[in-house]
Parts: sequence; structure tokens; C-alpha cells
Amino acid sequence: MVIVTDCAPEDEGLAAMIADFRAALPCASRVIDLREFPFAGGCLGCMNCAVTGKCVYKDGLDDFLRGTVQIADAFDYAFSISDHYAGARFKCYDDRQFCNGHRAVTQGKPVAYLVRGDYRYEPNLRMVLEARAEVGGNYLAGVATDEGDTAADIAALARTWPWRWTRAFPAQPISTVWAAARFSATSSM
Repeated sequence: MVIVTDCAPEDEGLAAMIADFRAALPCASRVIDLREFPFAGGCLGCMNCAVTGKCVYKDGLDDFLRGTVQIADAFDYAFSISDHYAGARFKCYDDRQFCNGHRAVTQGKPVAYLVRGDYRYEPNLRMVLEARAEVGGNYLAGVATDEGDTAADIAALARTWPWRWTRAFPAQPISTVWAAARFSATSSM
């Protein structure tokens, strides 16, 4: 599983949510910090990538996506709400994924979100997260926020990942990492 985030060093709340989620996961995970990627800019809308599969920017995002992010079995996006969205860096990340040529390259893989902020007051953001999973053919495994019992929400989301995977995709093979996690998660339910 990869956890894609743009957690700022001073965002202790989001950092704690990510740490709690990773500690509760019954499988290995790695964090990809978008703050470390050298985005050359936002999507220009030129559609060059639809033909070639390569972005006109030469910052390597297309190779980074294919070799680092999209190879994961599952995805978690962790962010603090900013300007009614996940923030400018996530917007750039989302827009620049056009280099996939509008193909659902992560189809069938579960996705979840760790959201810090007033998520319950952001109906448009909720719709975007749900639509992203639906359009991409991903299973929306859940959203944990810091609005209620944060620790319990995060623990429940992490604990049920393998169960959600096998329920959503019973015929899809689970990697070795997930196979070990599946036994421990289902035996405790």
C-alpha cells in the first residue's frame, strides 16, 4: 500500500493520522510525499499526453506515477483540507495524471482517504473523492477524518483493509503482503 500525502512539517495533526494509520495497518506501507516531487507546473490542457503517454513537462511525473505509485496494491490519500479541496499540490498531482491517457490504470485497486479538516462541511469534496473512485474503477474502502473519534476511525479503516479487498474482489489475487494481512484481519472480526 502507498500513502500519498502532501503533509507539511508543521501539520502535526495529519502527520499523527498517517502514523496511527500505518501503525494499525496489518500490512506494509510506504509514504509518498508530494512535497518532495519537483512538479514543473500544473496541467496545461494541451492533450499531448493523450497521444504519446508522456507529459510535455520533463519533470518525470509520468515515470514516477508508473514506477512508484501505480504499482501498489492499494492507495491511501492523506491530506488536510485547504480551499475546499486537498490543496494545490494534490490538485496539480490529480491534473497531471492525464499522462495516463484517460485510462483507469489503477482499476480494481482499493482506495481510502485520511482527511484532516471539516470534511462533513465539504459536500463537493466528498463528491469528488467518491467520483474519483467510481470513475477510476476503484473500490472506495473508506474515509477517516479527525472530526470524531479519530483514533477509532483510523484503526477501523486500517484493520478492515484486507477484508474490504477480499469482499470487493474475491477473484482478484492478493499479493503476498496482503495474504498475510488477510488472515489476521478476518480472524479478529
